[in-house]
Amino acid sequence: MLERHEAVLEAFVRRRCGELGVDEVITPLVLEELRRRALDEAKRVSTHRPGGTGHRTKKAAIKQTQTADRFASSQRQHARAASKRLDREVSSLQTHLTSLIKQYQAGDLSYRRLKARASIAFKGTVEQAFKLGTKAVGLVTPTGALYDLTVKEKEWIKSYVKEEMKYFERFLDDVRKQISQKQIDRRVGLYSSAVRSVYESGRVLSVGNDVLIYWTLESDDPCKDCIELSRHNPYTPKVLPTTPKAGATRCLSNCYCTLRIDKSDPKKVAQVEKKHPGSAWILRKIKNSRKKKKN
Repeated sequence: MLERHEAVLEAFVRRRCGELGVDEVITPLVLEELRRRALDEAKRVSTHRPGGTGHRTKKAAIKQTQTADRFASSQRQHARAASKRLDREVSSLQTHLTSLIKQYQAGDLSYRRLKARASIAFKGTVEQAFKLGTKAVGLVTPTGALYDLTVKEKEWIKSYVKEEMKYFERFLDDVRKQISQKQIDRRVGLYSSAVRSVYESGRVLSVGNDVLIYWTLESDDPCKDCIELSRHNPYTPKVLPTTPKAGATRCLSNCYCTLRIDKSDPKKVAQVEKKHPGSAWILRKIKNSRKKKKN
């Protein structure tokens, strides 16, 4: 069991470093850290007899439950730390964007520079939010640091920022029209809060194929789209149509829903994925329900 756990950890780090193009990071020091962690894990899950060696006496079903419990416990621990840091990142972005707009209104900043600096600030916070999402599911280096983004992740973030900046530029056009400070503060808050959806994307895109995802309603008065999404629980990472605050639901970035990620048997995950209607079908159903309401 210990050897297998160590091998899994080592294979994971090698694969991740391979994606980053930094295979040389796998040094004897890191491997020693992996061995130490594997040994600690083995001690935690073993049952010891007085004067004897550690052994496992539980049945397979109970072992699976223990694995799921450890996964949930680890998730909660990492998620608490990541969530607190995300709050600081979002608050910092909101303060920075508000400051940039005030400089523009005072004539201290050109419109062109306002857009450029806002884009840089937004991109930086989005990248950090994604990394914190990966941390929330336990994807960290042996020292507990955040991993660098892969090429594909950077491409995804670049596309996301480009799309969001279109909406932000429309907002800046409204600022030019002298909208009230109250409206400015509200919309800056909405754009800053929308970054939280990237955090959820980081969580979803970082888990393996052995998890089930549940769209969890946290509001006393959820919108109809969120209710519809919760009806199709559970999801797998491949069929999840969107994330809370991503703007795909009527509540937009005001969404209070959360995603619960549970460890599950890979066979069950495969069955759920096979029987699920799929993300495109669900999003189409949500879109059609809005059209019916308008008619």
